[in-house]
Amino acid sequence: MDITSIGSQVAHYTTFEVAENIIKSKQIWLSGIDRVNDPREYSDWNLVARLDQGGIYDHEVGEPIREELNKLKKFCKISCFSEDSDSEFDKSPPQRYVHLGCIGRCYANPVLWHHYADKHKGVCLVFDKQLLIDNLSNSAGTLPWRADSVEYARGKFARDLFSTEFNYDFHQANDESYPERFINERSKDLFFRKHLPWQAENEFRLFLYSRCEGPFRLTFGSALKKIVVSDLGKDDIAPLLALARNSGIRFDKILFRNDSIQFAYDDEFYY
Repeated sequence: MDITSIGSQVAHYTTFEVAENIIKSKQIWLSGIDRVNDPREYSDWNLVARLDQGGIYDHEVGEPIREELNKLKKFCKISCFSEDSDSEFDKSPPQRYVHLGCIGRCYANPVLWHHYADKHKGVCLVFDKQLLIDNLSNSAGTLPWRADSVEYARGKFARDLFSTEFNYDFHQANDESYPERFINERSKDLFFRKHLPWQAENEFRLFLYSRCEGPFRLTFGSALKKIVVSDLGKDDIAPLLALARNSGIRFDKILFRNDSIQFAYDDEFYY
């Protein structure tokens, strides 16, 4: 039975092989935003120049600026997790029984098990959210970073496409520092808002802006608290058990049966 406080954990769904590498290295990667699966994020921004009153747009100047701003996307690093779903923990009966199952918990999302955890053959890694944030804060140094929940909203109509976050100041854009300021000032709007159909993911993100070409490798220390599997048995996860031995990390098996989502209380993973 999981009695961990609601909202204190976040879950990262992945394949068995990637989970093995994460546990072995004790690192989770923040990768370029161009590698996500939402076209709103990986597609080029259709940026619009904001002019002073009476200003004239110079196409030969503006287009290179737009291209430069879009190139910065590869330096915007994120790592994606799922949070507990608040809507599942309302005060209606039988609230007192909620901990007997896994209703709304971050590691019990069947959609994410299917799409990101190899159709239930993968792994869900459960982290202490605050420890993860603290580790990012300590590791980022002077690099801009953010840790936050994703907000979901309906997509805008064509007349609303050019909202504030997709405007750039044409007269400041030639300033060498402007492109990075553009990213940092808009990080919440650009990287922590998604269209409503994605809301089932209940996503929490770590974001960092870094000019390094590859991923940012975050050492998570003691933040990994639990390893959850679904359609795997003890023999299947023997390599993970060996890697995590004596670490205090808990192993759990989750069952999706009939209308129930439960831990396998008689499971043999505990040691």
